[in-house]
Amino acid sequence: MEAAVQAQRYDASWHRQYLRLSISKHHGVAKVASRTKLAVRLYWMLRSGEDYSKVMERGSHVGQSV
Repeated sequence: MEAAVQAQRYDASWHRQYLRLSISKHHGVAKVASRTKLAVRLYWMLRSGEDYSKVMERGSHVGQSV
């Protein structure tokens, strides 16, 4: 939980996502979304054995057609 707060504080893209969600939804929802996003990235880092930069390069495929 605390790591997501630090990510919001020091990473501009995380901060933008948090602000966007906190405007349209309750700030609690935005916090949970940030924590979930970080947890998913950490899971894929552990599963694949790659570092954070490699996981970021791969990115998300959500919403893209196959």
